[in-house]
Amino acid sequence: MRATEVHVGILDGRVLGAIEVRPKHGLYDYRAKYTAGLTEYICPPDLPATRLRGVMNLAERAARALSCGGACRVDLLVTPGENEYVLEVNTLPGMTPTSLLPKIAQAAGIDYPGLCEAILDGARLHAGLAAPASHREPRQSHVVCDGEEETAPLERRAAG
Repeated sequence: MRATEVHVGILDGRVLGAIEVRPKHGLYDYRAKYTAGLTEYICPPDLPATRLRGVMNLAERAARALSCGGACRVDLLVTPGENEYVLEVNTLPGMTPTSLLPKIAQAAGIDYPGLCEAILDGARLHAGLAAPASHREPRQSHVVCDGEEETAPLERRAAG
């Protein structure tokens, strides 16, 4: 089957973008993935705009169906016959110089340090800890203490 391999980056439930991988020789195997220069990366993928939107929508639905949080990458095969196949949902995508999530984020205008900070901020918020002051937004949360419901901003709950 002839297909295009497309990877979609997702951060905190939001699609960042997609990238197409074209190995120069054969399959996108370990050698092609981790040896610089053996794979061509096309960002955004060479697909019609409506098809790309459908691929990214499918990736977002796959990540949501698995309740993925933080950063993840959905790998798909896109066939000429208008079919898309989800290969895997990677919940711990690589963060090396040849990794795909940082490439997708870069194309979306997020540099490597910014991506790392966004991942850490999302993890911190998921753990119920306050975000750094520069990222705070007032949020309300319902808490039940001693049988009584209390509404308090998460930042105040975390601080005290």
